[in-house]
Amino acid sequence: KAGFSPASGYRIETDPRLPSQKTPQRGRRRPDPLVEVWDDEVVPILTRAQTTVDGINLELQRVDEIMVSAVNATKGAEKTVTSISNVVTAPVKKASGWAAAAKEAMATFRARRADGVAPDAVPESQPHQPAPADASTTASTNGVVVDLPPEVLIRDRGPSLSQISWALPKRRS
Repeated sequence: KAGFSPASGYRIETDPRLPSQKTPQRGRRRPDPLVEVWDDEVVPILTRAQTTVDGINLELQRVDEIMVSAVNATKGAEKTVTSISNVVTAPVKKASGWAAAAKEAMATFRARRADGVAPDAVPESQPHQPAPADASTTASTNGVVVDLPPEVLIRDRGPSLSQISWALPKRRS
């Protein structure tokens, strides 16, 4: 899309000379009204303005250095807070995991006990065949009479370590 605009075309048609071949335009038609005050007033004002601009630039450099140190301090504080947060939350997460595991293990223990299954006697994959009930093997759980095998009545302790470890959350790798 190379070409001339209509205005350039008219200008070239009216005067085909190159700009270097043309005579320069004439200067001012009136004298400069600031000639009398130029050296006395305008030059000192411009000098003071330059001094003010230089001072502002120096202050901006100082502020920039202050901001860099503030950013570094903020990053350090952020790292510290993150580290402290990790130190505090890691044990809390583990404790909540242990609490959940213990709760699950106790629920499993109670459920098996209510079903008449000894916690370590029968693996979960094998169904339990309840023993015949007689007067010595009945127990009351939450107001409900349940038939329990003798080994459950003798064993009056919490869930086994294998039940607790099974209920713990697994690590992802």
